[in-house]
Amino acid sequence: MNANLRYNLEQLHRMVGQRLVMSPWFDLPIGLQWRDSKYRRLFHAGEGLHVGHRVFIDREHRQLTGSISIGKNVFISHDVLLDYTGHLTIGDEVWILQGTHVITHRHDIQELRRTGVNPTEQTSLEIADKAYIGSNVTILPSCSRIGKGAVVAAGAIVTHDVDDYTLVAGNPAKPIKTMPNE
Repeated sequence: MNANLRYNLEQLHRMVGQRLVMSPWFDLPIGLQWRDSKYRRLFHAGEGLHVGHRVFIDREHRQLTGSISIGKNVFISHDVLLDYTGHLTIGDEVWILQGTHVITHRHDIQELRRTGVNPTEQTSLEIADKAYIGSNVTILPSCSRIGKGAVVAAGAIVTHDVDDYTLVAGNPAKPIKTMPNE
């Protein structure tokens, strides 16, 4: 089978599977386990993945071949959007709380104004092991790494990389303090 066709079929399977598990029936106790299991299979995630209600993991631009990797013991709360139009890697023991948006692509506005064409540029983001992303955080495509053990405070808009074991907060997110290592 052609690699492009195989990739597109996998994306279709992911889209249909996600729509299915977004049903309120999957908020019942037995449904929660099935939802987590389905997401593990759809996205080749590690063991211990927990996915809340109305989580959407998607490529916004289907013509681009983005990628996603999700580690072990990852907690993704409800109402989260994870865009993998570009490339998204989530390490082990990462927490992503409700309302968070992660974006891995950007548009060239100058090109749009000049030519009327709106090209999409893929970006890459690594969320390293044991990172904690608070509620209603937005991680923009200009950020390529959230460091190991880093904490992003609720409501932060992350525009730059976050160092290991650093607490950031604000709009734009700025370092507040260094966190103790394990």
